[in-house]
Amino acid sequence: MIILDPPPGVWARYRRQRRLGVGATLGFLVLVATTLAAGHTAASWLAWLAGAGAVLCLGIAMQAASSEAGLQCPRCRRAFFRRRAWLQPSFPRARCAHCGLRVGEAP
Repeated sequence: MIILDPPPGVWARYRRQRRLGVGATLGFLVLVATTLAAGHTAASWLAWLAGAGAVLCLGIAMQAASSEAGLQCPRCRRAFFRRRAWLQPSFPRARCAHCGLRVGEAP
């Protein structure tokens, strides 16, 4: 097996994307609750603003999830979280699905 040098900061980029996705998901939930609460009051502009923010947070969370799902393993250069394209769910794992490299470990 040929070991290639990993791109610089691959794990830092992964952690940043993961934090961004979690933060956007939490922001989405808070803004949806704000939209529902403000929708029953006279402050309709607040409901509109919170709804627009919720849509923005949802888009950011979806982008972060898709970039996390497409992460390449720095050791084997294959998809880190998936063995097959559509037969197996791509939920986050602690190890590469192919070579067993742990998240954050040097290749």
